[in-house]
This record gives sequence, C-alpha cells and structure tokens, in this order.
Amino acid sequence: MTLYNKDGSIYTLSSPNPAMKNQHVWTKFVVHNMKWKPEYKEDGTVILPLQSDLSLSPKTQTEVFLDELSASKEPEPEPQKPLIEKKSEIKEDPKQKTIDIEKTFIYCLPANIKEKVDNLYGDVFKVIQYENPTSFEAVILSQSDMSIKMWSDITFKKGSILYPKNGDKRWWKINETSPKMGGWIIDGIPSQDQPSFEG
Repeated sequence: MTLYNKDGSIYTLSSPNPAMKNQHVWTKFVVHNMKWKPEYKEDGTVILPLQSDLSLSPKTQTEVFLDELSASKEPEPEPQKPLIEKKSEIKEDPKQKTIDIEKTFIYCLPANIKEKVDNLYGDVFKVIQYENPTSFEAVILSQSDMSIKMWSDITFKKGSILYPKNGDKRWWKINETSPKMGGWIIDGIPSQDQPSFEG
C-alpha cells in the first residue's frame, strides 16, 4: 500500500545521512575481556581474562574490612534536652471580633415590572416602572467591564438600576439575585438607562 503526503505526492522515507557516505568500516580493533573467565570467539580464538597485579589474600581483605568496621563506630547520641513549651496567652477583645470588610455605598432605582395583555391579540408586554430612588451598602465581590457581583443584606427586583459610589461612574442593571449567607448575591450587567442620583 502506497503512502501519500498531504499534497498528493508519494511519501518516501528519509535517506541515510549524507555526512556518513564516507564512513570507514573498522577492520582492526581489539576486544577486551573484563571478566575473570576466558571467553571464546566464534572462530575459536581465546580472549584472555582480565590481568591484574592486585594480590590481596582473602584473609587480609577480611581483616582490613573488620578493622574498618570496628573503627567506624556509631556516634553516641547526645541526650535530648526536654522541650519546654511556652504557651502564649492571647487575650481576645470582644470589640475586635468583627472583621472589617470594605463596603460600598450604592444608589438604587428600584424597578417594578408589570405585565400587560393586549385585549385584541392576547400578546403579553412587560412594562418597567421605576419607584423612588434609595440607597444601601453592599460588598463588591467582583467587577469587570461587562458584569458586577455584590453581596447585600437587602435585595431588589430584576431590572433595578444600581450606581456604586466608588468613582467608576458606571450604571448597572440587576440581572439575577440569589440568596447567600443571610443576604443576597446580586449580579448586574451594564445598564442603558443612566438616571442621575446625585443632585
């Protein structure tokens, strides 16, 4: 089966490295036997075992080993000193139990969504009516160019317009609310309506 490249040409295996074209074949080399027993080649020649001039008798070698073993005694462990634990007493101030969380002052234009039904065709229309402006404090959890997420102990209906007084000068419309830890997580998206709260 023929293999093809993506362009339709026949795939060929890579040829030998051109730098190795002038490679010489080794004919004269010496084989060293690093074992203690002789070895025989296929043609019957004997490869002599390793020749060494090391001449230690087993007795002296074991004696040397025993001398080294007795010389290397394990050091005696130092007696451990008893650990003295110092317990530091931390006095808790009941006034400092609350955690200081940065809260943001937020203006709000609460929305009231009413549904109206067309008498002739039965179509349903949603009309947003805004109530009187109010304000509250919230903790801003995250904010980006396209969304804001905050936590507050009060909530408003979907479609309400928020204006955090943090210097960003951005208006947000409530997209979703969900209960969380005794309060509400409020998700907002950029608002097209930009009412004036500071007068």
